[in-house]
Amino acid sequence: MNNINLSNSGLALFVFSSRYNNFSGQDFSESNLSGLELSGDFTNTNFTNANLEGATFYGANFDGAKLEGANLRDTTIRHTSLRGTILRGADLAGAYLRKADLRNAYLNTANLESTDLRGTDLRGAKLRGAILYNAYLTKANLRDADLTGAYLGRTNLRDAYLTDANLTNANLIGANFTRANLTRVVLKDAKIVATNFTRANITGMDLGTALCITNTNFTNVITN
Repeated sequence: MNNINLSNSGLALFVFSSRYNNFSGQDFSESNLSGLELSGDFTNTNFTNANLEGATFYGANFDGAKLEGANLRDTTIRHTSLRGTILRGADLAGAYLRKADLRNAYLNTANLESTDLRGTDLRGAKLRGAILYNAYLTKANLRDADLTGAYLGRTNLRDAYLTDANLTNANLIGANFTRANLTRVVLKDAKIVATNFTRANITGMDLGTALCITNTNFTNVITN
């Protein structure tokens, strides 16, 4: 079933939009499903290098699905579970994933520029080398997340929860951590310039050999 083109077709709108669908384990790799609404069970389904630009995921289960290298630009993802989903190298620029469940998802090298991740559950997610420039992560839960080498320039992390997260070698230029919980966060070799830590909890933070800590705001931080 791989390499099919159902973009905006009437048949596809009927087939994929029912919440009773069961496509678990199917292969839609390299298929064009742009602009469609996807509901139902897509657990362990293969969407490698598929084009899902502008698609809407609603009430769907994508747990363990493979979306490596997929085009997910400007998608809208609501009431959908993406636990353990493989999104390595996927393009999610401008996508809406507010309050999505991305626990233990694999997002290494993914493009999340200007993505709306407010209130998203990213506990244990792998985001090594991910691009999160200008992304919205207000009140997101990133406990135990691996953001090694991630680019978080101008990322909004107000009130986010990052306890035990790893931001080694991350780029934090212009990032906003106001009131964020950064307990035991690792920032070794991170680039910290014009970063805002106002009223953040930095108890046990490991700055190690953080680079360029300049023009940074540590006003009223919590240290115990």
